[in-house]
Amino acid sequence: MALYHQATNKLLPAGVNHTEGRNKPRIFVVHIMVGFMAGTDTIFRNPHTEASAHFGVSRGGRVWQWVDTKDQAWHAFDANSYSIGVEHAGFPWEKLTDAQITASGKLLAWANSVHPDIDLWINKRIEGSGISYHEAYPAWNLDAHSCPGKIIENQLHDILDVAHAQ
Repeated sequence: MALYHQATNKLLPAGVNHTEGRNKPRIFVVHIMVGFMAGTDTIFRNPHTEASAHFGVSRGGRVWQWVDTKDQAWHAFDANSYSIGVEHAGFPWEKLTDAQITASGKLLAWANSVHPDIDLWINKRIEGSGISYHEAYPAWNLDAHSCPGKIIENQLHDILDVAHAQ
Protein backbone atom coordinates (compact mmCIF):
# COMPACT_ATOMS: atom_id res chain seq x y z
CA MET A 1 0.00 0.00 0.00
CA ALA A 2 1.19 3.50 -0.79
CA LEU A 3 0.33 5.25 2.45
CA TYR A 4 1.98 8.51 3.42
CA HIS A 5 4.06 8.07 6.57
CA GLN A 6 5.07 10.91 8.83
CA ALA A 7 4.76 10.91 12.63
CA THR A 8 2.87 14.21 12.81
CA ASN A 9 0.21 13.25 10.31
CA LYS A 10 -3.19 11.74 10.86
CA LEU A 11 -3.65 8.62 8.76
CA LEU A 12 -7.27 7.75 8.24
CA PRO A 13 -8.76 4.51 6.97
CA ALA A 14 -9.99 4.64 3.39
CA GLY A 15 -13.36 6.32 3.07
CA VAL A 16 -16.37 5.05 1.20
CA ASN A 17 -16.01 7.34 -1.79
CA HIS A 18 -13.33 5.83 -4.00
CA THR A 19 -12.72 3.15 -6.63
CA GLU A 20 -10.42 0.30 -5.64
CA GLY A 21 -7.23 0.16 -7.70
CA ARG A 22 -6.77 1.38 -11.27
CA ASN A 23 -4.98 4.59 -10.33
CA LYS A 24 -1.67 5.24 -12.13
CA PRO A 25 -0.65 8.63 -10.70
CA ARG A 26 1.23 11.12 -12.88
CA ILE A 27 -0.50 14.33 -11.73
CA PHE A 28 -0.53 15.89 -8.24
CA VAL A 29 -3.76 17.93 -8.27
CA VAL A 30 -4.05 20.87 -5.85
CA HIS A 31 -7.55 21.66 -4.56
CA ILE A 32 -9.07 24.05 -2.02
CA MET A 33 -11.69 22.76 0.44
CA VAL A 34 -13.69 25.98 0.77
CA GLY A 35 -13.77 25.08 4.44
CA PHE A 36 -11.82 23.09 6.98
CA MET A 37 -10.66 19.55 7.73
CA ALA A 38 -13.55 18.40 9.94
CA GLY A 39 -16.20 19.44 7.43
CA THR A 40 -14.31 17.92 4.52
CA ASP A 41 -13.82 14.69 6.47
CA THR A 42 -17.59 14.51 7.02
CA ILE A 43 -18.28 15.07 3.32
CA PHE A 44 -15.75 12.45 2.20
CA ARG A 45 -17.22 9.84 4.58
CA ASN A 46 -20.78 10.39 3.33
CA PRO A 47 -21.53 7.98 0.44
CA HIS A 48 -24.20 10.34 -0.91
CA THR A 49 -21.66 13.07 -1.73
CA GLU A 50 -19.66 10.84 -4.11
CA ALA A 51 -16.57 12.97 -3.45
CA SER A 52 -13.13 12.32 -1.99
CA ALA A 53 -9.45 13.14 -2.27
CA HIS A 54 -6.35 11.19 -1.38
CA PHE A 55 -5.06 13.80 1.06
CA GLY A 56 -6.00 16.94 2.92
CA VAL A 57 -3.64 19.56 4.35
CA SER A 58 -4.82 21.63 7.33
CA ARG A 59 -3.96 25.32 7.78
CA GLY A 60 -1.37 24.19 10.34
CA GLY A 61 0.24 21.80 7.84
CA ARG A 62 -1.12 18.55 9.18
CA VAL A 63 -1.72 15.94 6.45
CA TRP A 64 -4.72 13.61 6.52
CA GLN A 65 -5.11 10.68 4.16
CA TRP A 66 -8.50 9.39 3.06
CA VAL A 67 -7.69 7.19 0.06
CA ASP A 68 -4.66 5.05 -0.78
CA THR A 69 -2.85 6.41 -3.83
CA LYS A 70 -3.22 3.11 -5.70
CA ASP A 71 -7.00 3.70 -5.58
CA GLN A 72 -8.99 6.35 -7.43
CA ALA A 73 -10.28 9.19 -5.29
CA TRP A 74 -13.22 11.09 -6.75
CA HIS A 75 -11.85 14.62 -7.03
CA ALA A 76 -11.12 15.58 -10.66
CA PHE A 77 -13.48 13.71 -13.00
CA ASP A 78 -11.44 12.54 -16.01
CA ALA A 79 -8.16 12.79 -14.07
CA ASN A 80 -9.19 10.39 -11.29
CA SER A 81 -7.43 7.41 -12.90
CA TYR A 82 -4.05 9.16 -13.17
CA SER A 83 -3.83 11.59 -10.29
CA ILE A 84 -3.40 12.19 -6.59
CA GLY A 85 -5.90 14.71 -5.22
CA VAL A 86 -4.76 17.01 -2.42
CA GLU A 87 -7.32 19.24 -0.72
CA HIS A 88 -6.19 22.26 1.29
CA ALA A 89 -8.16 23.79 4.15
CA GLY A 90 -9.15 27.36 3.43
CA PHE A 91 -10.74 29.42 0.71
CA PRO A 92 -9.81 30.44 -2.87
CA TRP A 93 -9.40 34.09 -1.88
CA GLU A 94 -6.71 33.21 0.72
CA LYS A 95 -3.10 32.19 0.26
CA LEU A 96 -2.01 28.81 1.52
CA THR A 97 -0.16 29.12 4.81
CA ASP A 98 3.58 28.56 4.99
CA ALA A 99 2.82 25.32 6.88
CA GLN A 100 0.54 24.16 4.05
CA ILE A 101 3.18 24.94 1.43
CA THR A 102 5.81 23.02 3.38
CA ALA A 103 3.55 20.03 4.01
CA SER A 104 2.36 19.97 0.38
CA GLY A 105 5.93 20.18 -0.91
CA LYS A 106 6.98 17.27 1.30
CA LEU A 107 3.92 15.34 0.17
CA LEU A 108 4.76 16.06 -3.49
CA ALA A 109 8.34 14.82 -2.94
CA TRP A 110 6.96 11.66 -1.31
CA ALA A 111 4.49 11.16 -4.18
CA ASN A 112 7.34 11.47 -6.69
CA SER A 113 9.38 8.86 -4.79
CA VAL A 114 6.49 6.37 -4.66
CA HIS A 115 5.01 7.22 -8.08
CA PRO A 116 7.95 8.24 -10.32
CA ASP A 117 5.56 9.21 -13.14
CA ILE A 118 4.74 12.32 -11.06
CA ASP A 119 7.48 14.66 -12.19
CA LEU A 120 8.74 17.54 -10.07
CA TRP A 121 7.63 20.37 -12.32
CA ILE A 122 4.46 22.28 -13.06
CA ASN A 123 2.29 20.37 -15.47
CA LYS A 124 1.18 22.45 -18.45
CA ARG A 125 -0.45 19.73 -20.59
CA ILE A 126 -3.47 17.53 -19.92
CA GLU A 127 -1.44 14.50 -21.01
CA GLY A 128 1.59 15.67 -18.97
CA SER A 129 2.82 15.00 -15.46
CA GLY A 130 3.75 16.96 -12.34
CA ILE A 131 1.92 19.35 -10.03
CA SER A 132 -1.25 20.96 -11.37
CA TYR A 133 -4.54 22.35 -10.10
CA HIS A 134 -8.19 21.39 -10.37
CA GLU A 135 -9.45 24.07 -12.71
CA ALA A 136 -6.54 23.67 -15.15
CA TYR A 137 -8.59 21.67 -17.68
CA PRO A 138 -12.36 21.51 -18.32
CA ALA A 139 -12.25 17.67 -18.30
CA TRP A 140 -11.08 17.82 -14.68
CA ASN A 141 -13.55 20.51 -13.60
CA LEU A 142 -16.96 19.77 -15.08
CA ASP A 143 -18.64 22.25 -12.71
CA ALA A 144 -16.32 25.04 -13.93
CA HIS A 145 -15.72 26.32 -10.41
CA SER A 146 -12.67 28.20 -9.17
CA CYS A 147 -10.51 25.56 -7.51
CA PRO A 148 -8.10 26.35 -6.01
CA GLY A 149 -8.19 29.93 -7.33
CA LYS A 150 -5.56 32.19 -8.88
CA ILE A 151 -3.93 33.13 -5.57
CA ILE A 152 -3.16 29.48 -4.79
CA GLU A 153 -2.28 28.63 -8.40
CA ASN A 154 0.47 31.25 -8.07
CA GLN A 155 1.85 29.32 -5.06
CA LEU A 156 2.48 26.09 -7.00
CA HIS A 157 6.10 27.19 -7.55
CA ASP A 158 6.53 27.50 -3.76
CA ILE A 159 5.25 23.94 -3.25
CA LEU A 160 7.55 22.74 -6.00
CA ASP A 161 10.56 24.50 -4.39
CA VAL A 162 9.93 22.62 -1.13
CA ALA A 163 9.64 19.32 -3.03
CA HIS A 164 12.97 19.93 -4.76
CA ALA A 165 14.63 20.65 -1.41
CA GLN A 166 13.67 17.23 0.00
